Amino acid sequence: MSMKSFDKFCEKLITGEPIPQKEIFDERQSVLRTKSLVIALTVFGSLCAANTMLMERGLKWSESYFAPIAIFMAVCYLVFLLDSARRGALFGVSGTAKATMTAILFVVQGAVFILLNIDDEEPFCVIKDGMVSKVFLMMMFFVLVIVCGIVTIVLAHKFNKSQESGEEK
Repeated sequence: MSMKSFDKFCEKLITGEPIPQKEIFDERQSVLRTKSLVIALTVFGSLCAANTMLMERGLKWSESYFAPIAIFMAVCYLVFLLDSARRGALFGVSGTAKATMTAILFVVQGAVFILLNIDDEEPFCVIKDGMVSKVFLMMMFFVLVIVCGIVTIVLAHKFNKSQESGEEK
């Protein structure tokens, strides 16, 4: 941290201005998160490539090209969450506040988008014209977004409980 940025930091502290909170990870956590991210991105790339090859070869199984990729994205994010949590690198040393807020936004936005995509005029169907319906796939995507949010909240709660029990000892 340069002297100029340190002076600015001290000025904000003294004047009581809110200091932007930033997620802070130690070096070990950064390396482990990077490994988890590489795994998730490899899975995502493989799924997208396989899906594109299937769709271009005439085995179009979905109405939409984007909806399956959105589902792959949500699944890979869930893989990233679980792998990072397993390695102990999901939450930084600064706590779980930012991750919990993001998770709450995921749950709320997923629920809102599900409600907005329910169309009373068109009946809900899973299979349409011999392919998986775009509406069904997008609903599944939003459900996965909600699941990711709930998993993050549960993991944050468990992390906070373990931190509290560690402090009591």
